[in-house]
Amino acid sequence: MGIRFERNKCGIYDSINCRFVEPAYLLLDKQKVTQYLKEHPFPKDPAYSEESLLGDLQTTGSWTLPNDIRDETGEYIAEMIHTIL
Repeated sequence: MGIRFERNKCGIYDSINCRFVEPAYLLLDKQKVTQYLKEHPFPKDPAYSEESLLGDLQTTGSWTLPNDIRDETGEYIAEMIHTIL
């Protein structure tokens, strides 16, 4: 899976399937995500928080992010997905 943050699309994108990732279908274990967050502190970003991330894990539909999210935050999310999966 080629998961990456796409600034121009403001979302978490699967470059192999050419579409946004749907978080609910990734089946990311909340305990694994919480453990990852403890070991790798979430970047401070006024546009998107750790709580937003945890809430988005269960949503259906495309994983889009706020237009003003920091690049560091988007890249952090993509790296977290790669590491956990």
